[in-house]
Amino acid sequence: HLRRPHSPYDPAAAMKVPFESACQLAGGSQDARLKFVDNLENKSLPPAEQKHAVHLYQANLATEDRELEPLLAALRARDDALVVVLADHGEAFGQHGWYGHNMMLFGESIDIPFMIAGPGIAPGVDTSPVCTVDVLPTLVDLCGLAPPATRGAGISLRGRLLGGEIEVTRDPVVISGRYSSTGNVRVLGVIHG
Repeated sequence: HLRRPHSPYDPAAAMKVPFESACQLAGGSQDARLKFVDNLENKSLPPAEQKHAVHLYQANLATEDRELEPLLAALRARDDALVVVLADHGEAFGQHGWYGHNMMLFGESIDIPFMIAGPGIAPGVDTSPVCTVDVLPTLVDLCGLAPPATRGAGISLRGRLLGGEIEVTRDPVVISGRYSSTGNVRVLGVIHG
């Protein structure tokens, strides 16, 4: 679990430079305030501040990438390593009046990266929807392990990852938001297809 994709957005100074070339707020004058943009009371920021908050977030991710490089270099040196990267939530930057991650079920909060690299997996991008419940069956299948006795709703994505086209048909997926203190669901969303 990595902290940097979350606020405070406090990237290494060198990592901010590529993202700030055309930024009115480059130089750090608003960094102390905007690094906690998800906690600001005013959720309507001027465009320059909104853009700079995104720059701080992107630089935070670039800082994390740089910090992970020694581990990833060691894994690349192996021919049997399987690397999986995914997130537990997305991050909003002013869409629908929200910053950070919250109780809402808009795409910016629930659409997450899911990346897998390893033996036989060709580089590429597949934009078809998948679910986090697919992680376990995919890893079990890629590693040649027996599936668990109790199977969840997920499916293996091995065929797609290794170049085979498979048609994925799912029942509607229900996504629930956070629960209230009484245990009642506060927000529900349904995605069809």
